Amino acid sequence: MRLALTETVSVADHSGSPEAIRQANLDHHAALLRSVRAEVYGLGELFAGPYFALEEDPRWQALAEPLEEGPTVEWMKAMSVELCAVIFGTVFVAPRANVGVFVDHGQVLGTYRKAHIPQGDNDRGRFTERFYFDAAPEFVPTVVESSAGRLGASICYDRHFEGVHRALARAGAQLILSPAVTFGRQSERMWPLEFQTDACRNRVFIAGSNRLGVEAPWNQPYFGQSLVAGPSGMLPPDRSVPGVVQFQLDLDQVQDDSGWRLVEDARW
Repeated sequence: MRLALTETVSVADHSGSPEAIRQANLDHHAALLRSVRAEVYGLGELFAGPYFALEEDPRWQALAEPLEEGPTVEWMKAMSVELCAVIFGTVFVAPRANVGVFVDHGQVLGTYRKAHIPQGDNDRGRFTERFYFDAAPEFVPTVVESSAGRLGASICYDRHFEGVHRALARAGAQLILSPAVTFGRQSERMWPLEFQTDACRNRVFIAGSNRLGVEAPWNQPYFGQSLVAGPSGMLPPDRSVPGVVQFQLDLDQVQDDSGWRLVEDARW
């Protein structure tokens, strides 16, 4: 499987209207997707806008849109037809949800609502997601059968919680797409370690994507480092195209040949 992850920031004028901000970012991402060929494209968390949850400002709630026939999902459908591929991205869904959407050749295969919503501070800044988003009532491990393989999703803060990736692997996922907007020293230090550990223990590929750069007016630096961890370790990234990180996956590696019988031999 050829996988492409976008690694960018919002390019819009953030003083503009919600519609103008969204359209500028959809156009930007269309150019990124068209610049490479892949079977699966993973878009960043809330890719159609800036990461506004660095402050509490009601104006950003105007970026919320319908899930059914909303402009971002309709754009994803059209792009997946054009590219003959699977696209996954997360959308600010009205009134207060962060929802991942799987689209395959123009058809929505399934959705996953972010189950864990962060609120707090770290060494680089604060995050105020609970001002804008409500968590899903419970974590539901969502796996879809796509033209490229069995795909699951976790979204940003979800990745920290024990059992999330295990549940997705046991539900049949071969690749888990895990887009995030993350920053700070601890997050950067733990970023590759969490994915490597979960991928190895659960015999699954996990694709973690992050923004790279800064967005005005907040100017919070995002460290990027988008990656794929697999059952046997980290995959080498292809960074030859700016704004996109590409990987080649062999999904047959999820078959357990490690000698680790972790499911059968667990004592808990």
